[in-house]
Amino acid sequence: MPPLAAFFQPVQRSLRFPPWYRQPPEHINDGNGRPGDVKIYEPLVSKAIDVEEAEIDRLIFTDPGFSALPRKPRRPRFFPSCFACVVLVLFFCMLGTGVLLFRRLLRHSTVYVYLYNEDVIPIPCHSHNDYWRQEPVFTALRAGCVSIEADVWHLGQEELYIGHRIWELRESNTFTRMYIDPLVKLLEEKNSALDNGLNTTARGVFDMNPSQTLVLLVDLKTRPEHTWPVVVRQLEPLRRRGWLSSTTDGHVRYGPVTVVGTGETDFGLLMQNSTYRDYFFDAPIDELEGSSFGVCNSYYASQSFSEAIGWVWLGSLSRSQLDMLRRQVAEAHRHGLRIRYWGLPSWPISVRNHIWGVLIKEGVDMINVDDVQGAERVWKAMGWPTLQNATLPSQPCPEMEGREVNSSASGRPGCRRSA
Repeated sequence: MPPLAAFFQPVQRSLRFPPWYRQPPEHINDGNGRPGDVKIYEPLVSKAIDVEEAEIDRLIFTDPGFSALPRKPRRPRFFPSCFACVVLVLFFCMLGTGVLLFRRLLRHSTVYVYLYNEDVIPIPCHSHNDYWRQEPVFTALRAGCVSIEADVWHLGQEELYIGHRIWELRESNTFTRMYIDPLVKLLEEKNSALDNGLNTTARGVFDMNPSQTLVLLVDLKTRPEHTWPVVVRQLEPLRRRGWLSSTTDGHVRYGPVTVVGTGETDFGLLMQNSTYRDYFFDAPIDELEGSSFGVCNSYYASQSFSEAIGWVWLGSLSRSQLDMLRRQVAEAHRHGLRIRYWGLPSWPISVRNHIWGVLIKEGVDMINVDDVQGAERVWKAMGWPTLQNATLPSQPCPEMEGREVNSSASGRPGCRRSA
């Protein structure tokens, strides 16, 4: 018999007469056979029995040293394996649940973690799409950013939802929960000395410069006539405690939080109350010349970097782009506004850092950043100016703000500025 056929012969026998089709052998001593003989029962499925099969069975059951044929495989033990798999799955599920609960607990205690970071130096950076961060508000504050951004959606209820796109909205991600409540809790801790009569003016969120205001840039994503009144009502906890920057009878006073409307915000809607306002506008850079935008109705002058300056080729700005940048910075400062460009190059990192350095050198007041930790590291490494000693005193409105708002700015100039 060929070796290969001999190798497969046990398999053929096992297929022809499976073990469970036989009755077990029985040792008998009834006088007809010797002790130790094996009585072979016929298969249950057939009346004929192969003599060779009987001989193999006899050798297997009577000769312990017989090893010419491989032992019959044991049936796999499924139950212990399944039990072990179930235990592992439950363990990893419990581990993941514990991690999520720990992160939620850490997020709720983040305000206390930040309170004792007294060495945070404020820097002129704006946390773009701040709600995308693991810890909105506090991640930017720990990096020193003095401006944060919230995209708000009004979907017909008395609630505002946070998200960049409508399919990103979640029921738990509301404007009050993610921004108003954390700021109130943080500022209550910072201003606890006011209750004891030790301080007479409200302190901001930065211990290194308590007079530095925190800009809350509210980017409206839905119709302003429905969304902005809800924003104003939800600012009441900050308003009631006197923590909002405001314009009263022609004088602007800066508080711990400055609310600025952008996106779909309507400038005419903001200007309806001429005696008192505790919110400001994000003026378009290309509409500043000859307009009435100023410190008492606006805070920022901003625009897309590619629209205002152009694309960056070969990693640096051209001569014409630098001249345009200087003209825009001078015009914004003439109106008393802080200029900001969004949509800055973010990659390669060397180009990003170079553009940041050029903007700071040319007098841009606020750098729009996505990587706030990277901005903090670059600021320290490059030694760029900080806001540790900056102040924003109260001041009267200039005469130029008494002019009428031009028709292009009185509509909805911010809709194209949503980033």
